[in-house]
Amino acid sequence: GPLAMHTFQHAGRYQVRMAAREGTRSLLGSASAWVDIPDVAAGELTLSSVFLLADAGAGSTDLADVQVDRGFRRGQGLHYVVHAYGLPSPGGATLQAQVWQGSRLVGVAPKHDLAPVAGDPAAKWSERIALDSFAPGAYVLRVVVTSAGAKAQRQVSFRVE
Repeated sequence: GPLAMHTFQHAGRYQVRMAAREGTRSLLGSASAWVDIPDVAAGELTLSSVFLLADAGAGSTDLADVQVDRGFRRGQGLHYVVHAYGLPSPGGATLQAQVWQGSRLVGVAPKHDLAPVAGDPAAKWSERIALDSFAPGAYVLRVVVTSAGAKAQRQVSFRVE
């Protein structure tokens, strides 16, 4: 049947739930995830959720959505996409991705300058992180944006198999 969609009117943390039933055998399945809706109207520095994609390896241009299982194989590239809101103009902000395993920082990407685009409330950033040297295990990708003393960050967990 049709999927009912809800438009979020207010910023905050929401739990999105989905259930599905297979018609002939009545098998049921469900999933849920927490979603943070940033308050972009406040004008404060904030980030969207971090979205993950995977490629098949260096030089590959085809990307696969891995938002559900967030699993990667060694040799693949992890691509992340994030939107930054409330960037000051002029000056912009600095973005950096960090990879953590537990409480240990295992890698950092170069710092990148973000600047607001005229007429657009957000600056979009995407980057590839090579997973060749990552041992199998659980990791956290943390994206940090800083600007004139303000700081915003989001993180997402992923696995290397």
